[in-house]
Amino acid sequence: MLFTERQLSKRKSIVFPQPERVKKVRKSMGAIKQVLGERKEDIMAAAALKQMDQADKNFADGEDDDDVGDLNAEESLQKT
Repeated sequence: MLFTERQLSKRKSIVFPQPERVKKVRKSMGAIKQVLGERKEDIMAAAALKQMDQADKNFADGEDDDDVGDLNAEESLQKT
């Protein structure tokens, strides 16, 4: 909106009112982008933690998909 207003002012050869608004808006938008980025990182970290917790729970319950635990048990029996 500000850039449109600026362009209209240039076309009409009038002074752009309160030009410091552009700087304030850029600063505010930068702060908003930073906060949104931090939130996104927090959400992704929470999702990764939840996935790890679920994998740990499945492993503890003996629901490992690749049967690595069964192979390790068989190898231990063969060694003894």
